[in-house]
Amino acid sequence: MATPPTMKQLTVKTLRRNIETAKKLTADIPCDDCAKLPHAHAKHPAWVIPHLAMANKFALGMMGIECDVPDAWTETTDGGSKPEADRARYPKKDEAMAALEKSSEQLIAAFEGLSDDVLAADLPHEGFRAAFPTIADGMHYIMAQHPEYHIGQMATWRAATGYGSPS
Repeated sequence: MATPPTMKQLTVKTLRRNIETAKKLTADIPCDDCAKLPHAHAKHPAWVIPHLAMANKFALGMMGIECDVPDAWTETTDGGSKPEADRARYPKKDEAMAALEKSSEQLIAAFEGLSDDVLAADLPHEGFRAAFPTIADGMHYIMAQHPEYHIGQMATWRAATGYGSPS
């Protein structure tokens, strides 16, 4: 009988699948269309992709690891920011996707190197500790739940803007 995958393996697999889904959902969208807002509560790809890269940067920063996702993206894509239809406020689609892919692989490498003792330790960011008490909880959220949530928003955005399901 095969050994079941570990939490680390499942989390890494989920993040990689999420990145592939994000690429598939945006592959046929022209960069200029990525900030269209079909309604006031939409989360468009020009916001989602750099937002996820910034989340990776945040997680890496909690581990003391530098990440080259531009700090300037914080203003328009930080948690609590509201997507706008002004395309010029966001990075180009290819730049944002490259940053998401690179920061995701950097996060995976760091995560895979964490010992069980480190994963069981308190999350260093006190503001999130009530929801994510341990580093393992926080990493699972950043690497699996958070991307899935926003990728679902991009799928809804596709439908609302007339793009439908990707081929």
